[in-house]
Amino acid sequence: MIQRDIAVELSARRDAVAEELGAIDAALAIGNLDPHAITDLRAFLSDLKGARERGDQASAAYVLDAIAGLFRPTDMNAAVDNESVLAALEATSAGAEALKRTQERATRFAATYRRLKEGAGVSTQQEVAALCGLGLATVQAMEAIGTPQG
Repeated sequence: MIQRDIAVELSARRDAVAEELGAIDAALAIGNLDPHAITDLRAFLSDLKGARERGDQASAAYVLDAIAGLFRPTDMNAAVDNESVLAALEATSAGAEALKRTQERATRFAATYRRLKEGAGVSTQQEVAALCGLGLATVQAMEAIGTPQG
């Protein structure tokens, strides 16, 4: 009988921990949403509340699916490619000017970065990462800034 009571207690504790972990996972997922998705989530929650108050199960299910969509990984195959984005920007005078300013800033950043790196006597990406407390991938991405692509 005592073993059964222990098993029941352990099972209840496991369920409580699983529930707490689920809440933590949900909080982390919300915390990782971009600001636009958070705005969408607020609107969806309001819509869900209204559908439930009206007893509209079909609308509630639709809104729940929309909420779930906020947390689904992006389909990278369906993502817009960089060339399409650049072409759309270059098609307008404001977009072309923004691209020009961005490239100028990136070029200035790259020149300053190289000058500081050389001045510090640092030659490898691994050294930069260690000195700055960054990951190697971050340093690689920084060094790609201002480097012509294509």
